[in-house]
Amino acid sequence: MARGCGGDCDCPYDRNAPLTEAGWQTWELLTGSIGAIRLGPRGGITGLDLPALLIQAQALGYDQPLLARLLPFAERGMVAGAAKAQTET
Repeated sequence: MARGCGGDCDCPYDRNAPLTEAGWQTWELLTGSIGAIRLGPRGGITGLDLPALLIQAQALGYDQPLLARLLPFAERGMVAGAAKAQTET
């Protein structure tokens, strides 16, 4: 699996790439589980379906206790980023 952009550059993909296996597991869950994103009536992200993501993590053999701690932080970042993007448009 390619991580970051694969080049020696200072792009956002490399600057923000996860640094640990648990970070990559979290990233893979979030990017591969579009159905676990909760959307509000105006289309903004309101949260994640954390129980569904933890069930998927279990099925994939990921570290559930650690992901149970990481996913809420990812959720906050997604909600804040989506809200910022929505106000900028």
